[in-house]
Amino acid sequence: MNKGKSEQKPLTKKDFIVVEESPNEALIYDSVRNKLHVLTPAATTVWKSCDGKTSVSEIAHKLKAELNNDLGEEVTWLALEELEKNGLLETSVNIPQETISRRGLLKTAALAISLPLVTTLIAPSPAHAQSDGMDGMMMMMMMM
Repeated sequence: MNKGKSEQKPLTKKDFIVVEESPNEALIYDSVRNKLHVLTPAATTVWKSCDGKTSVSEIAHKLKAELNNDLGEEVTWLALEELEKNGLLETSVNIPQETISRRGLLKTAALAISLPLVTTLIAPSPAHAQSDGMDGMMMMMMMM
């Protein structure tokens, strides 16, 4: 892992965010963008670890232990990239393209195709969201 880039300490966005967690995923509602993000367990672990104090290498080590395989580093970088792309990080992350081996990239691509880390949906209008609240959104997601 590239030492300079792996010592970055990403920080999650906190303002205008509502989070609902279940054992298998996290739902994150961004009220500014009016989008609902569904995070897999791996992406949830990465997101929860982005406290501005924990380095990317520490996050990758934690995720590698949770996944119980060698993809922890690649999945961490992929999750960070998706979290940043979806506006869920307060700080920008410099993704090291040279650290992902061809074999690791293929494994990560296979994992990403079968299991997206972050899925984004356009949330219902504020009137609909207010009438059902986050419980209504969760119910809507469970029916999908």
